Amino acid sequence: MSFKYRFIIAFVTLEAFFIILIVGVNFFTIDSTSKNQMDQQLKSLKLLMSDLVKAPMSVYDLATLDNIVLNTNTVESIKYVFVVDNQNRVISSNYDKKILSLDIINSINEDKTISVSGKTYKFLFKEVFTDDIKLGHIHLIVDISDSIQAIQTNKKNTYSIIFLEILISTILAFFIGQRLTRNLLDLKSSAEKIGNNEIVKIPHLDKKSEIGVLANAINTMQNDIQQRNKELSLYEKIFSNTQEGICITDAEGQILIVNNAFESMSGYSQDELIGNNTRVLKSGVHENSFYKNLWLEILKNGIWHGEIVNRNKEGELYTVLLNISSIKDASSKIINFIAISSDISLLKEKE
Repeated sequence: MSFKYRFIIAFVTLEAFFIILIVGVNFFTIDSTSKNQMDQQLKSLKLLMSDLVKAPMSVYDLATLDNIVLNTNTVESIKYVFVVDNQNRVISSNYDKKILSLDIINSINEDKTISVSGKTYKFLFKEVFTDDIKLGHIHLIVDISDSIQAIQTNKKNTYSIIFLEILISTILAFFIGQRLTRNLLDLKSSAEKIGNNEIVKIPHLDKKSEIGVLANAINTMQNDIQQRNKELSLYEKIFSNTQEGICITDAEGQILIVNNAFESMSGYSQDELIGNNTRVLKSGVHENSFYKNLWLEILKNGIWHGEIVNRNKEGELYTVLLNISSIKDASSKIINFIAISSDISLLKEKE
């Protein structure tokens, strides 16, 4: 995953955490406060109605009770009122709609929330006493649908705000991430061109930020690569044009690379030699003990110097003055051999 998308995910996750935390705490507080306020209002309503009907119930003044019950219609949230004596007889009521049967309503002896026909009602129960004498009880049916709907609307609005905040944070993080990575992409493009041996002008060198540090590092790398390429080009020219034959093998004697002079001496092309063993040049003039002692000397001292007769591709013998050196890695294990040979056949003929 790219830096840009990791930044976006981290930014949005952090932003969402704090948004949900802050809005969630506020939402919980508002929700809890709203419910507490509604409960307090309902409790006050029960106490008020209990006090209003206490006096007429004590003297069984039905006219006054009916007047009180009728006037409850002015309170929007109160839908129905039942005044019941201590014999469980309904002595006053404005119940004109069958939400529930009267028997079920009269059997309710506690506060209860009931949903009927898409509406939410709070059934409130309150016993009425005077001088510790139970006169009866009242039932209040209060429509709390609007209050519940207000709480639900508040929840939906809160969720919408959270979603909108996260969406805005995501868009903002995308543009910030894109701006941050644009410079990195410029440097990435420059690094790829350097890898293809192109000379490029490194952008953002004048910046004092981390981008500028990275740009300076890439610029230094390009300068080092150019210098090394010059050196390698010089070494390649020396390797190719020297009069001595040069042959590099692996630790098993398999030929890896030869120069032009080695091709001329052996008569083999580079393609024919690479992957072949140096035994291809064995002349048959020397005994096996000669080669055995040669390799023992190299393995012991890391170098061998002397004359050796080889056979070229045409089957002709030629004498070379040969230097063989071993190349070791950091653990002193031999990984390559390099042989430098000079053709001394003419010199030997003159001698």
